[in-house]
Amino acid sequence: MLPEVLALAGRTLAADAYSVWRYDEDTQIWSVGAYDRLSDEYVEAAMRAIRGNTTTVSLDAPIVAEDIERTAWLTPDHRDAHAAEGTRSMMALPLRYGERVVGTLVFYYREPRSFTEAEKSTALLLANLAAAAVGTAELYQAQRPREGALGPRPRRAVSAGPPCALRRPECHPDARARAVAGHPR
Repeated sequence: MLPEVLALAGRTLAADAYSVWRYDEDTQIWSVGAYDRLSDEYVEAAMRAIRGNTTTVSLDAPIVAEDIERTAWLTPDHRDAHAAEGTRSMMALPLRYGERVVGTLVFYYREPRSFTEAEKSTALLLANLAAAAVGTAELYQAQRPREGALGPRPRRAVSAGPPCALRRPECHPDARARAVAGHPR
């Protein structure tokens, strides 16, 4: 489902590259869940650069770095990863599902740029849709092991009327047994 989020992002707001970062609440680790037009080297370097980083950035609004080289909240290693990739600006949007942040949707640009309020609003609407998809997928995955342990979920039977034996005497178990034994009904 994450590749579809990136495809929709590409049709919604033009950028040089895109990614969806995922946040694991249990381990408190951020990792890239999907990406488009970023190198594998950048993805690995960026994940290493933020691991263990104690700098906090508010996830209540879009996170904008209009000139990455001068963005103080990025670690030097993270700025180096962007420099090696050629990324000069970015906008990351929180993926909120209920009260939780499940990730970010990130737009990357090869030139420094300012983001309009319309671009931020459009990207935030897309991030809300993506968060709903991610959160729903998590709920679905959480239910699958439970169902497996309990067996298949019961299904409501649809009745087609009274049992066969009440409609036709030849369907009664005694009638079938007699027929198999060679006895007439």
